[in-house]
Amino acid sequence: IRYALETIKKYPFLGIGLAARDRVFYENQFIMFISEIGVLGLTAFLGIILTIFSAAVSLYRSTESNLIKGFSVGYMGGLLGLLLECNTLVVFLISRIMIPFWLVTAILFWLLREQKKGTYAKIHPEI
Repeated sequence: IRYALETIKKYPFLGIGLAARDRVFYENQFIMFISEIGVLGLTAFLGIILTIFSAAVSLYRSTESNLIKGFSVGYMGGLLGLLLECNTLVVFLISRIMIPFWLVTAILFWLLREQKKGTYAKIHPEI
């Protein structure tokens, strides 16, 4: 944390760049983001997370399917769990976590798009 605080004091808005410090291991994703990509980068990251979360809420509200509602609620719970885990681990850099996360996020946005077009209910009325 000492290295991160030094960096935040020197470069608060843009940070020092991703992986600019050798052999520094952060234990908090948010401190790492502020240190490496600054407050502006952290704001952009949180904007992406809020957009994804609002898409999951929108999918939940717009569907009548219990399966899709369950998927969106499970996604929101998983996203909140990852964000809580970010306080003790750099979750968004671990490929074993992030590859499935982004694949499931793509499914979420595909379902939302199909729900808005109304084509999903026509193809799969039983769901």
